[in-house]
Amino acid sequence: MGQLRHGGRDDCTVEAISLSAKCAKGLVLYHFGSKETLLARAAHAVRQDRWARLAAALTTRPGLDGWESLWGQLLEQQRDGTAGAHLSLIGIGEGESETDQTFSSAVLRWLRSSGVRRAAPDAALAARAAVDGFSIALTARISEDDLAVAFLALGLALVVAAEGRMA
Repeated sequence: MGQLRHGGRDDCTVEAISLSAKCAKGLVLYHFGSKETLLARAAHAVRQDRWARLAAALTTRPGLDGWESLWGQLLEQQRDGTAGAHLSLIGIGEGESETDQTFSSAVLRWLRSSGVRRAAPDAALAARAAVDGFSIALTARISEDDLAVAFLALGLALVVAAEGRMA
C-alpha cells in the first residue's frame, strides 16, 4: 500500500513493488499472478484501511463532534496518501466491501447519536458519496477552510434530512 500512497496507481509497477519488497520481480508475479490481481488486492486493502479509519473517526464522539472527527480523518488520509490511493483504485476489484458496509453502519450509529431515532439507509450512502467527493475536492487543492465549512454544513444537512425521513 505504501507504493500506492506515495506514487499512485501509475507508479505502482511490479518492478517498483519488487524493489520495495526487496525481492525478485518474478516472485511478485508468482504470488499474485498478474499486475491486475495485485491491484485488485491492493484496492481491497486500501478500501478496508480507509473505511475502517473513517468509521472509527466518525463514531469516536457523538453528534457533530463525530462529524468533525471524520473531517480530521479525511485530512489525515489526504496527507498520508490513503485518499489518493483510494481514488486511483476506484473501479478496480470488487464493489462494496464489508468495510464499506461497516462505514455505512457507522453513519447510521452516528445519526442515532445525533438524536435521529430512525435514519434511512440512503443517508449512509449519501455520506459515503460525500466523503469521496470531499476527498476529490481536497486532491484538487480547493481551500481546506472552505471545504471544512461545507463539510460541517453537510453533516447538519444529513441530520436534518434523516430526521425528516423518520416514520
